Amino acid sequence: MELFDFSQYSFGIAVIQFVVAGVVFFVTNWLGGHTPVDRGYVTLSLIAADDTMPAFNFVFKTLTPLVQYILFIALCQIVTPLVFLLANSYMIIVYYWLYRGLYYILRGAFHLANWPIFLLYMIVSVGIAIWIYGFVESVDSILPDKEALRDQLWILITIFVYQVVNGLQINRTGTEDRKHKYALSKYHEFAKKYSEVVDANCEYEVDADLLYAIMIVENYNRPPVVRMVENLKFRLSHKRMSLGIMQVKTDKMIDDKESIRQAAGIISKLRQEYIGNRNEEELGALGRLGSYIHTLAEKYNGGNWEYAREVREIFETINSMHIKGVYDVDLKDALSYKMPEWRKAKDN
Repeated sequence: MELFDFSQYSFGIAVIQFVVAGVVFFVTNWLGGHTPVDRGYVTLSLIAADDTMPAFNFVFKTLTPLVQYILFIALCQIVTPLVFLLANSYMIIVYYWLYRGLYYILRGAFHLANWPIFLLYMIVSVGIAIWIYGFVESVDSILPDKEALRDQLWILITIFVYQVVNGLQINRTGTEDRKHKYALSKYHEFAKKYSEVVDANCEYEVDADLLYAIMIVENYNRPPVVRMVENLKFRLSHKRMSLGIMQVKTDKMIDDKESIRQAAGIISKLRQEYIGNRNEEELGALGRLGSYIHTLAEKYNGGNWEYAREVREIFETINSMHIKGVYDVDLKDALSYKMPEWRKAKDN
C-alpha cells in the first residue's frame, strides 16, 4: 500500500470510511461530554474558562480518534473480508476533522472555535494516522506481542513529562476575546434582524438585552439546522414542545419572531414576579442587576444554574454597551431606562 496511492480507493470505501468517521466523532464527543470538568477537559462553550490541563486536552483530542482508528484497523485485520477497507484508511481521521469543523460552523460557533489550536490538533492527528497507515503495511497484525513491549523506563518518563506539562495553566484571555466577539457579532446580527419585534415588546432596556442574551444562548444550543428538525418533528407529532429561536413551549407552530414575542411576555411576567408590589423606594432593596438577570434566566430555563450563568455573561457583554457592569448597577437604576425613550435617547 502506497501512502498516497488512491487507485484502490473506491467511492464505496470512501462512503464506509466516512460513516466510520461519523461514529468516531460521536463516540469522541460522548466521551468528552462524560469527562468531569474538574479533570480539565475544555469544551466549546459560551463561558470563558481556563485550560487548566493543556496536556490532557491535547492528548484527549488528538489521540481519542486515533485509538478508535487503530481498533478499526485491528478489526479489519481480524475479519479478513473487511481488509479492503484499509485502503487509504487514514482518510477516516481526515473525515473526522471535517465532521468537527462542520459541527462548529453549523452550530454558528465559527467565532468561538480556537482555529489555530484546531489546526494544530488536526495536523498532529492526521500526521500520526498517516504514520500508522504506513506502519500497517509491514505487519500482518497490529495486535501486540511480547516483542512489541518497550522499555518500561521510557513509559515512566513519558508519564512524568505528561504530568509536568499537564500542571501548566493556559491563560483564558484568548478564549474570553473570542467569546466576547462571538456575543457581540450575534447581538448585532439578531438586533438587525429582530430589533423591530424586540423593541415593540420590551418595556425596559434591561428586558431587551436579557432577551437578546437568552436568544444568543438558545441559538447556540439549538442552531437553525436543529430548529428545522424540531419544526418537522412538531408537524409530524403535533405534541407540545419548545420551538423557535427562543425555544418557547407551545402546542402550535410558531416562527422565530413569534417565539420572541412570547419570550418577551415571559420575561415581563418574571420581572413583575421578582419586583412584586414594591414601590420605587423599595426597589433599592432588591440589590444588583446581576442577581436579577441570573434569577430570571434560571427561571426562564426551568432552574438550570449553568444556563443562567451563560445568559448572565452574554448579558453583561451586551449591556456593557449601554450601562456599566451588571455588578456595579442597582436594579432600581437599571429599570430607570424605559423603552422606547431609552432607545431614542441612545440613538440620538
